[in-house]
Amino acid sequence: KRGYRVSVPIVDTSGYDFIAERDGTCLRVNVKVAGLKDAKQKDSWSITKAGASRDKDAKCDIFLVYLPHKEIFIEIPGNYLDSGASSCKRISKLL
Repeated sequence: KRGYRVSVPIVDTSGYDFIAERDGTCLRVNVKVAGLKDAKQKDSWSITKAGASRDKDAKCDIFLVYLPHKEIFIEIPGNYLDSGASSCKRISKLL
């Protein structure tokens, strides 16, 4: 829809789910589903690094995050989860 060509890896990869290419630029994409961090707080959605992507050398260029409450995908920079000690981070401020 956005003009990307999608390539799915045929080998085990660490840190990304597929590669999207457009105009000679390749992006490593990691797909996430946002989870509700606190049921008492509206829009307290968060994403978590998967076990394999906790490796400091495992990188992606963007996270493609599905928001089930809005039934849409949003794009988040691949370094979004790099700061802090936790492997989980709220995305509410981005919504």
